[in-house]
Amino acid sequence: MSTAPGSPTDIARAETHSAVLVGPRPDLDEVVRRFEAAAESLGIDRPTGAELMRLCAEVAALTTELFPEGFHIRVKNDPEIPNDLYFVFSALAAGDIDHIVTQNDQWHRRIRQSEGSRHGLFRLAINAH
Repeated sequence: MSTAPGSPTDIARAETHSAVLVGPRPDLDEVVRRFEAAAESLGIDRPTGAELMRLCAEVAALTTELFPEGFHIRVKNDPEIPNDLYFVFSALAAGDIDHIVTQNDQWHRRIRQSEGSRHGLFRLAINAH
């Protein structure tokens, strides 16, 4: 039995589970292109490419400030909620649990404040080391 995706929706879902950017200064153009392609394949309304770039640049700057150890970005969607397409910022974090919890809280608060109604486009995953 093949594990290759068969329909455009399956292809979009399969593509969105791979990491696309790694490092302290990821290339946001690539992740925005992947987001746009997945949104188009899934038939999801999305902000313009320019707005996605602006939003991702702001979130990347915030993530770099709070998690200077680095991060990577993935584009994912929830298969149970077909219209839920989003960016996952997977950040590396050092320190004790209280420090990491504070970073997590700050990231979410600042995303809600700075990105307004678009904050739902962004998720955070923390990889403690």
